[in-house]
Formats: sequence, structure tokens, C-alpha cells
Amino acid sequence: LAACEIIRHFSNKFNLPIKIYQCSAEYLSSIPEKNFDTCIFNNSLHHCDDPLKALKNCYSLLCSGGSIFLMNEFFLRFRDKSYILLISV
Repeated sequence: LAACEIIRHFSNKFNLPIKIYQCSAEYLSSIPEKNFDTCIFNNSLHHCDDPLKALKNCYSLLCSGGSIFLMNEFFLRFRDKSYILLISV
């Protein structure tokens, strides 16, 4: 929540038209817009019940050239190799 407030503060300060949605990855499909530049997981992907679904949901929202940014996931352990996902936009 604090990161969203910081982003909101600076987007207002520099008059940048940024929309911020903060929700769990399971609800990303309910977001009406499908043209995001960046999707950020801030130490949260490992909390998802289905990390692969979370990443696929996020990927479906990105515009061409968009990025998924994973922060602080150095201890992320998936149950098997089927969860390995390489994303190229």
C-alpha cells in the first residue's frame, strides 16, 4: 500500500497520467484495461496459490513491450519444473 501511495504522490507531482490497481493476482482478470506497461509483484508472488496463473494473468494485461517486475522473490521455490515460465513481449 505504501508503494502505491508513493507512486500516486509522484505521478500527481509530475502530472503523469498513471492508474494504479492494487489487488491479488487471482483478480487481475477483472481489471477492464488490457494495456499496461508494467506489472509489479512486490514480495508477493510466493503468496499466490497458483504462481503460474498469477504470471499468466499479469502477462495478459501487458501491452507490447510491457514488463513483469518481480521484487524480493529470491527465496521463491516452485513445486515442480512446470512452473518455470519465460516471458518475452
